[in-house]
Amino acid sequence: MNIVNNILVPVDFSDSATGAIKYVVGMAAFDTKLECILYHVLEEAEKRSEVEQNLMSIKESLFDGKGIKCWVVVRNGDFLEKLIEDQIELKVDLIVMGTTGHANNRDETHAAELLQGADCPALIIPEGFDQFRLKKIALALDENEFDNSFDLQVFHDFAKWYNAKVHLIKVDKTGQGGGVHELKNEDTVEYYMESLDYLYSFPKNEDIEKGILDYVRENDIDALAIMPRTHAKKTRPSEGRLTKVLAKHSTVPLLVLD
Repeated sequence: MNIVNNILVPVDFSDSATGAIKYVVGMAAFDTKLECILYHVLEEAEKRSEVEQNLMSIKESLFDGKGIKCWVVVRNGDFLEKLIEDQIELKVDLIVMGTTGHANNRDETHAAELLQGADCPALIIPEGFDQFRLKKIALALDENEFDNSFDLQVFHDFAKWYNAKVHLIKVDKTGQGGGVHELKNEDTVEYYMESLDYLYSFPKNEDIEKGILDYVRENDIDALAIMPRTHAKKTRPSEGRLTKVLAKHSTVPLLVLD
């Protein structure tokens, strides 16, 4: 995977964070060039030495034994501010974060902040999903023009490296029937999908979120990708409502390309 080389995993020592770490270990087993950063921002009552020791234990038990390159980074300050700073400084290509998806949960709050603030792809791993598997990946499309087609390059490389079958889905809210030629980005999509095994689907549902999640469940999809335009520059930025909803309710990893 040429574009994604450096992965950052926020670690708060919860079960969901452990699941995200194990998922990344599974990814790295198929790509020896991947490097991982175990990342923690200290809370007021925490001692740096204890946190570093705990992170090193995770590194030694899950990464070192498999020959996967891994670093430990511990910071002081506000979680989101430090993460955004370090995303650039550490040259992070992908952030992988676990979340429980429960209301008023810190994991959900951090995930929402991450998706709104960090300007790089993020992979949200739902609780209980710790085994990497990518035979089928779905990309949810909509009626908007692409703000940055580079996001499709990231998706292409992700799917290509793991030899995943791609499902391009656009929910048909009207029930009138849709087709490939109704997509505004048809030519761009075709360009990036050319070397992949892919198909188009237009599931009918008045509720876009439900239409996407039902399709994922009914077709045994291993991961879902979306392009929310949260940091759009050419068009009006999205408020990210659908992204937050999918991050909360998706039962498979959610790849946010933004």
